[in-house]
Amino acid sequence: MMKKWDKWITLAPIALVLAFLPLVVGRINSKTYTENEPWLPANAVESDFFLYGKLFVLFFCCLFMIVILARMRFWRQIHEMPKYLLLPILYGGFAMASSLHANHPFLSVRGMTGNMQGLFVILSYLVVFFYSFFGVKKTENISILIKILGVSIGILGVIGISQFVGFDLLSMGFVKEFLGGRKARVSHFIYLTLYHWNYVGSYVSLLLPVTVAMIVYFHEAGKKRERTFWFALFYLLIFCLFGSQSRTGTLAVLVSFCIGGVKYRNKVCQYKRTILCVLVSVLAILFFCNWYITGDIFGKWQQVRFSTKGSKKLSYIETKDNHVKIRYKKKNYSFVIEGSGENIALKKTPDRKWKAFSFEKKAFADGEKTVYGYEMKYKKSVWRFTNQRGDGKYYYLNANGKWDLCIHAETALPSWMNEVASLRGFVWSRTIPLLKDYVLLGAGPDQFGFVFPHNDYVARYQYDLLTTYYKKPHNYYLQMGIETGCLSLVLMLAFFVIFLKRGFAAAKGKCHTQKEYFIRAILISVLGYLFAGMFNDSMVVTAPVFWCLLGLGAGGVDNVRKR
Repeated sequence: MMKKWDKWITLAPIALVLAFLPLVVGRINSKTYTENEPWLPANAVESDFFLYGKLFVLFFCCLFMIVILARMRFWRQIHEMPKYLLLPILYGGFAMASSLHANHPFLSVRGMTGNMQGLFVILSYLVVFFYSFFGVKKTENISILIKILGVSIGILGVIGISQFVGFDLLSMGFVKEFLGGRKARVSHFIYLTLYHWNYVGSYVSLLLPVTVAMIVYFHEAGKKRERTFWFALFYLLIFCLFGSQSRTGTLAVLVSFCIGGVKYRNKVCQYKRTILCVLVSVLAILFFCNWYITGDIFGKWQQVRFSTKGSKKLSYIETKDNHVKIRYKKKNYSFVIEGSGENIALKKTPDRKWKAFSFEKKAFADGEKTVYGYEMKYKKSVWRFTNQRGDGKYYYLNANGKWDLCIHAETALPSWMNEVASLRGFVWSRTIPLLKDYVLLGAGPDQFGFVFPHNDYVARYQYDLLTTYYKKPHNYYLQMGIETGCLSLVLMLAFFVIFLKRGFAAAKGKCHTQKEYFIRAILISVLGYLFAGMFNDSMVVTAPVFWCLLGLGAGGVDNVRKR
């Protein structure tokens, strides 16, 4: 009797991470501790609906896992652990060292509101990974997890359909009352319980290969009811993918399935008629979704273009210690503010034509006191400057009503690439030059926003980003490089490559058990998630599922290699 309970106790935390955690939502208010940062609004408290509930479940499961691992005396198995699993352990060490080295260590450990990707979360991912690796070995246990995962996918699929038709289950009366749900939305975007539709794409790229593997397994096992169930889950995920309009998720699915098709081409040839019918039905779902939301899906793909915004006449503005420098029409302009108090005067560069700019003396609030400066108008934009704050330096009054220095940030990509992937090119171009400062240690987990050059205000003005704040680089690999250091990024890239190489090497021959099909699916899932990582960050809404599948896959591959 105890052995039976032991099995369920061992599986419980993994089942919670795989199936329950993605479903958790709830309205929680939290202190930001960033109200004094010039690049952020002065909000002392922010409300969250998607992240904190998932964090509580993740931390609870990790504590549960640590207790069970200690009870299992897992350290006796460490000597049998593949040596490449030391790489994520080293990654965790670099994350801890970077957190101690951070300028805001508390936020680095806890995480920033709206992101919550601090040190504790990163270490939790590693606990989930190693527990999944050590804790689940038997095919019987894998089968139980797969069933529970299927139920979770089904629930999310129903939520997705409700959001697509404009009747969002998360906005219903009892949800609002019990969980503090969201206001009703009629945009027809599917975001599930995953914070943003982009993470719907990541979630689908993780679990779609599992549904395909289960369809094949149950078909060959002659279990029609189970095969039908997984077919339904497959189409639910496809519907959520198209309804989310996630281009990243769509590309990730295409790339991973193309690689999987080549790798398992024998199965493709065996089921080519069925695959053709499925492809036709998938296209039918795509066209239906596009018709229902009046062409928004195809319209989004047409927005993928390059831009010339970065080549506008106003190149940059810099606030120096003793003047303000303006780069306009490839010429340098500058002005100084002389005098003090109300008796200030503006002195401009005499050998330049200032027709594009107009200036007016103004009084500005600086905390509880008033300072005088000049308001510069350029086209429809307004730029406010002063040097009367006590230190003689020049400051710019930004959209948050805070004084900040104005800089010209270094870029790594040409300006015509700034609009690539919904302005991700803009972020990447200004993030890549920062990597040289974080070769050994990073800025600290969840500290990207503090080092990103938000005070390149002219560049943000050119792309209508003056009220957009980047707490993450929209790239999993840049996120690791900046926050935990370039060396940790190299370690994790090596880990992923070794895992996939060992996995595909072990996944040769015919599959006989559900576990073997599951492991092969995980290899394709990891590929899809890593591809999506080129455009998405690691977030608590999907990353725990990824690390759990990664651990299960690594454990399964290790068992195959031992046999």
